[in-house]
Amino acid sequence: MLPNFVNRAIAVMGLAILSVRGYRLGVTCERGRLSIRGYLRTRVIARECITEITDFPAVRWTARKGGKRWTPITAFMTNPSELSTTRLHKARAIRELRRWAGR
Repeated sequence: MLPNFVNRAIAVMGLAILSVRGYRLGVTCERGRLSIRGYLRTRVIARECITEITDFPAVRWTARKGGKRWTPITAFMTNPSELSTTRLHKARAIRELRRWAGR
């Protein structure tokens, strides 16, 4: 078993990483590809592979080898306790994303 201070150091490092990733949550549309930055990873999807932008919000897409995929967009998820202006901004961002994707 690890000493208590090592466990705490690991927990602090994990929280620091999640904090930075959380601050950088978002979506970038550029040159025919979509980059989705989440808490744990960044996914890059080619525009032509996107089949749908769902209300969840998430991106449904087809992998190059034909497999169906689904990637949530954490940055645009709403919360009932959010300000209405924040929810409206996220809804507008999803509409713009659908327009960009042609879906």
